[in-house]
Amino acid sequence: MSTTLLPPRRDSGGGGSGGGIPGPPGQDGDDGEAGPQGVAGVPGAAGAAGATGPPGPAGPPGRDGEDGADGDPGPPGPAGSGGVTPRRVVGVTFDGNGSPPTVGSKGYLVSPYNGTIDRWYIVSDASGSAVVDVWKAAGSIPTVANTIAGTEKPTLTAAQLASDTSLTTWSTLSVAVGDVFGFNLDSVTTCTRVTVEVRVNESA
Repeated sequence: MSTTLLPPRRDSGGGGSGGGIPGPPGQDGDDGEAGPQGVAGVPGAAGAAGATGPPGPAGPPGRDGEDGADGDPGPPGPAGSGGVTPRRVVGVTFDGNGSPPTVGSKGYLVSPYNGTIDRWYIVSDASGSAVVDVWKAAGSIPTVANTIAGTEKPTLTAAQLASDTSLTTWSTLSVAVGDVFGFNLDSVTTCTRVTVEVRVNESA
């Protein structure tokens, strides 16, 4: 319920010339009924993204994978070094039984292996001089026609020991199984026992 205030009015009665005194204001009226709900406003802008959180704990390890296929075989390695080449000797001793042995004395032996001659030695029981020729034939007794020593025959000259490795004038250095060596005492002075040897590097 509301109350309406009327504006002051002039009294039409009497002869008074002045207006009456305004009365006091009336009481406030009761509140009106609530109006309908207003339209929803526009949504506000999205807020900024929050900071990245700390990483989570590591997961358990995965299962082992299957073995891969075998690779191709590698190339063969380099050949290993060979063993030490066996060295053999063939030789004879001329023994004069206290006197110089007889010039022209001979000794023979058969080679049981293949190889290559690379040295000769000559040694005596005392300092002196001696020359020994070396012969070789395949499967037969050699003679002076089968000499192989050239101008480098095993030689002692006022000495007790000598050797030679050059052998540049020897006609052959090859040795085969079954070759027959002959050693001939060409000369001797003072020595009473002379040994001569030919060294052979054995091969297969």
